[in-house]
Amino acid sequence: MRTVLYILFFVFLTGSSIGQTYFEYYEKGLKYAEKDSLTLAIECFENALKLRGKDDQQARTYGVHYIEYFPDRELGIVYYRMNKLDLAIEHLEKSMNEAPSERATEFLLKIGQVRHDIALSIVDDKFPVIEIISPSMANQRKFQPVPNNVDQISLIGRAEDAGGIFEVMVNDQKAPVSSSGDFKVLVDLKTGNNEIYVRATDMSHNTTTVSYFIYREDTLIREIASLREGGKYYALIIGVSEYEDPMITDLDGFPLQDAEKLAQILADRYTFSKETITLLKNPNRTAIQRAFDDLSRIIT
Repeated sequence: MRTVLYILFFVFLTGSSIGQTYFEYYEKGLKYAEKDSLTLAIECFENALKLRGKDDQQARTYGVHYIEYFPDRELGIVYYRMNKLDLAIEHLEKSMNEAPSERATEFLLKIGQVRHDIALSIVDDKFPVIEIISPSMANQRKFQPVPNNVDQISLIGRAEDAGGIFEVMVNDQKAPVSSSGDFKVLVDLKTGNNEIYVRATDMSHNTTTVSYFIYREDTLIREIASLREGGKYYALIIGVSEYEDPMITDLDGFPLQDAEKLAQILADRYTFSKETITLLKNPNRTAIQRAFDDLSRIIT
């Protein structure tokens, strides 16, 4: 009986120590890095990654205990301190892909500045070059048009400069940029023509701005344009912005503006005359029924 109890107790302790090994390596690596024992820090971080190979904001240790666990990030910082920049970028970017943090971003920018200082011993007067990878383009400045149901595109591109890229802006939003200049950002589209400008700034603050254009189709106008020539067309357009029911919020006149615009488009561009267009503004039920009755007598 005593032997059995001893074995069970031994197994329990072993399981507990295995569960803590990865973060013990990680914490030892942090302590070695603080003391500038960089080789020992690398060894600890690599051992931690062998047991748990992913950075995490909340890595579970045991029970309900959690720690911040960033071995790739800290390994990248150690390599940066050793001036092994390629290895530093590799681990820092891996950390950013798994658990983005301001500390990883800070050191990626520092690496970019170091490379800029190394690469440029003279004044950098060259401007960044912008390349669009997606979506597909009809020519150098114009994207292929998109249908009306597409209200957002994913813009993927690359900004290149010998001294490194400091920042990429797409319209008014800052696009995340990798150390190689790759960027990706979502862009909202309105109906009709859209201008998208991309501004790339290098480490010496040289800036290139390129404007691109994309057209989002208007489904309503496309369908109206398909009407055959000939014949006589009638339109009944109803715009309601105000409601008698206090439970329904008024719409500040926007439906009326759209209704008036549509009536004007039909009269100016298509086979409708102003006499065959009926525009009702905030009508009640009776006015709507009367309008349909009038049309039924005219159209027969």
